[in-house]
Amino acid sequence: MKVTDWNSKPLENINKERIFSEVKNEVTQFMLRGGRVTGLNPATMNSSNFVVLTPKASGNPQIPDIVSSVSPLTFFCTKCHSVKVFSNSSFFINNPRNAKCDKPGCNGELKQIGLIYACTCGWAGPLIPNKCTTTGHGIQHLTYRAGEFKFTCKLDGVKVEMMKRCPECNTNLFPKNIATGDIFVPFNFTMIELLEQLEEKFVLEIQNSSYVVISKWIGRTGEEEYRKILKFDKNDDEMFKEIEDNLCKSLIENGLPEDQARAIARSTVQKNNPESILDKKANEVKPLIHANHLANEYTLKKTAISILEYNTILDSGVGISILEGANKALQENSIFSIEEYLEIEKKYGFKSIKACGNIPILNCVYGYTRLGYDPKDLPNGGLTLRAIKQETPGQRNVYATRLTTEGILFELDRARIIKWLIDNGILDENQAPDVDNDEELKLWFINNIDLGAINSFSKIDKYSSKYTYYVYNLIHSLSHALIKESEDFSGLDKNSLAEYLFPSVPAFFIYCQNTQGTSLGSLFSLFGSVLHKWLSKTNENMNKCVFDPICIDGVRRGEQGGLVGDDTDISCIGCLYINEVSCRHFNKDLNRRFIIGYTDVNDNKTYGYWEEY
Repeated sequence: MKVTDWNSKPLENINKERIFSEVKNEVTQFMLRGGRVTGLNPATMNSSNFVVLTPKASGNPQIPDIVSSVSPLTFFCTKCHSVKVFSNSSFFINNPRNAKCDKPGCNGELKQIGLIYACTCGWAGPLIPNKCTTTGHGIQHLTYRAGEFKFTCKLDGVKVEMMKRCPECNTNLFPKNIATGDIFVPFNFTMIELLEQLEEKFVLEIQNSSYVVISKWIGRTGEEEYRKILKFDKNDDEMFKEIEDNLCKSLIENGLPEDQARAIARSTVQKNNPESILDKKANEVKPLIHANHLANEYTLKKTAISILEYNTILDSGVGISILEGANKALQENSIFSIEEYLEIEKKYGFKSIKACGNIPILNCVYGYTRLGYDPKDLPNGGLTLRAIKQETPGQRNVYATRLTTEGILFELDRARIIKWLIDNGILDENQAPDVDNDEELKLWFINNIDLGAINSFSKIDKYSSKYTYYVYNLIHSLSHALIKESEDFSGLDKNSLAEYLFPSVPAFFIYCQNTQGTSLGSLFSLFGSVLHKWLSKTNENMNKCVFDPICIDGVRRGEQGGLVGDDTDISCIGCLYINEVSCRHFNKDLNRRFIIGYTDVNDNKTYGYWEEY
């Protein structure tokens, strides 16, 4: 099947600039890794030449949401094996006789040859047989047997190869199974819509706003003061100047000297001027933010937005605390005491676990590649990222869907992660933050977790971004481990769940990515009855994998064909891999050793986060 058109409409009430900012960054990262780009120029991308669209979902069967056609149109008879090529999709669909072979005396069932051509330049096309090399035979005498990658001319037995040259870049192509996952690789991202547009506008548009968000996060700015800063507007400068002048005039009329009156008036106004409070808070926090990666404005804002997204989930207004979950579990007789439930957080290294609902999620798709996702896997810039087909001339599309969902928010114990890093020799104890000081702990993660080092295309560099590598691998692995075991406890297919990671918090959110699970309240039910069993079973199953010891030993096929050790890839389909629809990081940066621990043949020990030692 080939999708030819979408029935879509502009998505309203969204912050387009935030979406475009994310697209620009991802495209830039793709180009920096040697990839080519078509129709996605970060330098010229703006709201005038890009539009965010969403399915119209009319509900009218006469107006389909997706318009598609049959492709490829090459079929073969399962009885006589003759090949039939139809002229177009409509002709094939509208004639019931096309389901059967039209060869005299055959009437066998026609079956589509599910092979298509795809090229790393982004072109793709259906399988159309090449002619027999014998003059005059053409394609009408070709036969095909399932599983073969060639046709045979029944007149003289000549084998007709399926090779084709790409019409756009002239590369030799061989057909691939239409069900292969790399024929179309969508480039997408997910973001949590901030509940307050004022807050989103503030952090995106106001200089130094990121420092204010961090100030509130570490506890140096209270809620009331933060609300006052949010109201900052450059257009208010003239208003405050007028207030200052009027107050100064009043003080002079009451007998104060002009210079003294001016000083008092200015001081009084500045105490209530959001800009003055903003500058004060920013200057207070700036010396605490010393990491090189935070000198990059995009990474700094990304860090601030990640904190705001986390708070959006935490403060959604619809949720169940661990204590409420314990009481429900006690009522359902799934535990013997509340203490048994409350001990879950400490036992598994979480600061808090909370079920949260009414969470606004935005899923965006802006482009695609074929036969790969990381340009560095293909030499000479062979991988091209293409923009999605235009619906309106002159305007590129970002397709987005909005989902209001529920999930479970896991915030890890920052002090325990620091101890884990020290025990594994990753962090020098003398350079570690005070584990009893919450501000120091939060600042350590902000300064040492580089969100700019995390992208969809490649693994995190273990050496240049050491702490980011270890912390991200840990929370990513824990998230996948829980999703893998969720099916038996939530009643939902594990592919209906997705993850959202907050490495600099650090935390992760496992949520329903379809409306069915949300309407059933499946994750809320899990949280309120079997959370302890879910975690216990996950821990138990992480200690075994059907592919052990190969998996846990990190034995992988090397580039030269031999087996090699790879301690950065301790995961597989038997333990941590989940559907790539649920993981936009393509199952990279996962390490089961970080959860359960491991000792190699040389007695080198990796301590697991869930390991008792």
